[in-house]
Amino acid sequence: MLFRSVEASQAPSPPQERLPPAATGAGTILVVEDEAGVRGLVRTVLARQGYQVLVADSPAQALELLASHRGPLDLLLTDLVMPGMNGRQLADQVLVQYPDVKVLFMSGYTDDAAIRHGLIQATVHLLTKPFSPQALIEKVQALLASKAES
Repeated sequence: MLFRSVEASQAPSPPQERLPPAATGAGTILVVEDEAGVRGLVRTVLARQGYQVLVADSPAQALELLASHRGPLDLLLTDLVMPGMNGRQLADQVLVQYPDVKVLFMSGYTDDAAIRHGLIQATVHLLTKPFSPQALIEKVQALLASKAES
């Protein structure tokens, strides 16, 4: 009797999203996100790119952090929908202290839905969730580059 060795079939594992290679990003970014997993991913990706990352889990915490922050702020990266105060309201307050800061909103809403619900205007920058680390980096780099050109 012959015995065949049967190997368990291995389904190919889904490709793992790899973080883009480290780069030399310059600037300070305030990340405001109430979901811990998203907040942690964004922090890791941006710090790996070389940015100084300030992190807050709520708009109130972000405003407290900025009250003691003495350096520049180049970008506010904030969730659009959060309890207590939405990202647009937070951005309005941050712009008083940092009038030249760039603002990038993150949201599960599409651009059209966010505009329809009155959360943002068509002229703002929005990164739709879920997003890849590469999409995050590209959007941040593009915004900061546009600031440098201004």
